[in-house]
Amino acid sequence: MTPPLLLLLGACPGFGTVALSSGASEVPEHPTYTEDAGPILDTYCSPCHGEDFSGSGHDEFRLDQYEGDGERLGAVDMVDRIEFRATGDNPTMPKAGANQPSDVEREILAAWIADGAAE
Repeated sequence: MTPPLLLLLGACPGFGTVALSSGASEVPEHPTYTEDAGPILDTYCSPCHGEDFSGSGHDEFRLDQYEGDGERLGAVDMVDRIEFRATGDNPTMPKAGANQPSDVEREILAAWIADGAAE
């Protein structure tokens, strides 16, 4: 017999969900950069592809900004690359050994791109 407390907790929405570094526990219907994709990119991508790009060797873009700054492209300009490298069945970024996004966080990035990559 299941203890009543477990039955009660099991009926609570969100009980047992994993807290993600971005703060999201599910894929939003219309994700935005500011609320959804940006925090994920900041956590996992910006250490190499942000203001300090020395870890990547790529000085042509930064993912810690939605739009480019006149010198470097922003995240919205890189959606094809983000989709190819960070989502899907065989993501190659972040590199092996680095802190990795959860499956839900990768789904959020994919949904953000599929929904038009809104700010």
